[in-house]
Amino acid sequence: MHIEIAERLHPFSHLPGTRCLLPKSNWQLHIFPTLVCLKDKDELKIILDLVGPVKNFTVEQDLEKGHVSVFGKTAEGFLRYRLMQSEKAVEIHFEKLPNGTMHIDLPSGKILVKENQIQRICASLPCALDVPPENLSLGMHRSQDWEMVSRRGDLREILPIWFRLGQLLPSVASEKYAGTALILDQCRKLIENSTKEEVYAAFVNLFLAGFQGILAPRLIDDQYQGLVFSNAPVPQELSPLILLTEGQKLIRALFFQENEEMLTLLPCLPPEFHAGRLLGIKRSNGDRIAIEWTKKLLRRVIWHSATEQTLQLSLQKSLHSFRMRRSLKDKGERISCGKPLVFHPGETIYLDQFQK
Repeated sequence: MHIEIAERLHPFSHLPGTRCLLPKSNWQLHIFPTLVCLKDKDELKIILDLVGPVKNFTVEQDLEKGHVSVFGKTAEGFLRYRLMQSEKAVEIHFEKLPNGTMHIDLPSGKILVKENQIQRICASLPCALDVPPENLSLGMHRSQDWEMVSRRGDLREILPIWFRLGQLLPSVASEKYAGTALILDQCRKLIENSTKEEVYAAFVNLFLAGFQGILAPRLIDDQYQGLVFSNAPVPQELSPLILLTEGQKLIRALFFQENEEMLTLLPCLPPEFHAGRLLGIKRSNGDRIAIEWTKKLLRRVIWHSATEQTLQLSLQKSLHSFRMRRSLKDKGERISCGKPLVFHPGETIYLDQFQK
């Protein structure tokens, strides 16, 4: 029994002036055909000496490989480069250039670059990931053209990308919320109270007010949509990245929550998410868990135990029992919901046949 996700996360945009985050860094990118701006506390500009128009201009944020690719066809030939966070710096890799060479203006001055050349842009502290990111799918497999995704506004498309991107950024937290982060706090309270009928609309409001471009966060809704009901100033020390880093934790809490004695599956599942999968869940003790649900009910769980433990599962109220197997050849036994389960280190447990 396997639970897999075939969808690959690589949102893209054809809009000149696309904003997006550079994975594994603090940098927000603002990308035009002949200009790239990198902004954190400071702003750096890279000017590309190109002849337009640039046809099929595309900015692609690859969340599988952790970089941003830019490509298109200029009046003189094809262009393709990618920006990525290396161990100590942000780098730009020139993979295809019109005529094989191009001048660029960096903060250090104008230089000539060639195809297959790597240029360091600035020093940067990367976001170190010691484990593979968790994966979420909500059953949508449409094209990830972000202008169309934003127009549809379907969280089944948006949340898996939001969830992955939030894991690929340096952790940001705050005890005080302001601006669009007030909606983030509203989402948190709804999840804590298990108000699953209202949490979907709250996340939609947070998406509309808190992001521009390809999930580039903002604390001030400069589109004035009437979604933030506070005129209090936004503290300068509050980072907009909190919408992604704390947001991905809240997305996770819709489907998985734990404490020392209890583990809860699908604790605040919005009715709109009738089917989905969450893979690679890592518990604080090292356990790895994969879950799948369909028709709004839990369907399968695969549990790789790291320690000797006795744990109680909290499942959806409508479920009363399930089958537990310690191998795929095992016929298993039927377990009543609420009964403590015993796990041994290094073994894999299979839970299925959940019944009302």
